[in-house]
Amino acid sequence: MKYKTSLIVLMLILAYAAQGQPVFQVGNLNPPVPSTVEFLHTGQEDYAYLIFPPAQGSCPLGGFELLNVNMYLELTADQVPVTFTASGGLAEAVWDQALGQFVPGPFICEGLDQVFNFTAPGLYVITVPMDDACGCLAFDEHYFLIIRYHDTFEANLPIDGLPEPGIVYNDKGTGWVDMFDYIKTASGKVIIWGDTVCCAYSVGNEPGTWSEIKSLYR
Repeated sequence: MKYKTSLIVLMLILAYAAQGQPVFQVGNLNPPVPSTVEFLHTGQEDYAYLIFPPAQGSCPLGGFELLNVNMYLELTADQVPVTFTASGGLAEAVWDQALGQFVPGPFICEGLDQVFNFTAPGLYVITVPMDDACGCLAFDEHYFLIIRYHDTFEANLPIDGLPEPGIVYNDKGTGWVDMFDYIKTASGKVIIWGDTVCCAYSVGNEPGTWSEIKSLYR
């Protein structure tokens, strides 16, 4: 399953590049450090990673489209074989004045569920295609990349060794929690990133909420 998904992702990225559209990545592009966080991931939980596209690329047409959401997971010998479903998405980034940082807000879009099956231990990139779910979004805004795991299973979380508060959040069903506050991930951030392509942004072509649309005319 993972090989088929990787081939499709590569074909999509090459197709966009052939059309002359800049393809770039946003999110945590750091490599995983040698040690991993053991057994923190238990499944049936969501992860959110803060992005600001202009900090990592440029799109002269003012918009970007999210193609895939990716995340590192490590599976050990006692955690395989395993089959699970996951989906990706994008959420609003809401500024919390009390915390002095962005927190995940309402979902903007979410892709279809994808099934993953692993039989051998190893370090894996979980790539979830968005299948045009998000449309063309404003480039110069903060967002949260979302990846959701819909089944119960254990895995280890590779981190980047570069801790920072207010960047990556986890929701185990009771609300978003800054992973910087977790003792096991205080030494680094979980590695999540998105593949994107530039697009011509205009009001009305992104699947925003009604409150977002109204705010554009205030």
